[in-house]
Formats: sequence, C-alpha cells, structure tokens
Amino acid sequence: MKKFVAYGNEVGKPVDLKLDEVKILANPETFLEIGLFMIKTAYAMQDYGLEHKHLQDEINDFSHKRHVDLILLNKKIVK
Repeated sequence: MKKFVAYGNEVGKPVDLKLDEVKILANPETFLEIGLFMIKTAYAMQDYGLEHKHLQDEINDFSHKRHVDLILLNKKIVK
C-alpha cells in the first residue's frame, strides 16, 4: 500500500487536523456501504481523473446529525 494521510476536523470547527488514526463506529451494513463508496470512487479517480467525491452526495437521506461526510481526495490531482 502506498503512503496516504488522513485529515479531519471537530464538529463546528473548519480547521483540518492531520490524524494518526481514524475510528468509525457503525454496523457491518454501513461499513459495506462505505466500502462500496470508496471502491466506486477509486475506480472513477483511476479511470476518469475524478478529483474528489463526498459521501454526502451519495446518500439520499444524508444528515449531519446522523452521518459524517467522508471526502475522498485523488492524490494525483490534489496536493
């Protein structure tokens, strides 16, 4: 696996923090949905040069009260 980094921010604070680890608390079905989102996005990045994709754009009933937006960034484009 090639090098990657993770950033996040606290609720209500727009400042990005570099993370050492990421913890996601969810049920197995949600992990499968997140995994499919990541795989589909990776193929779109590889095949079509997609720069980034938000999970919130893929969830019909997305709510900031119930969900966390995952933003996948294409390292070949975003520096």
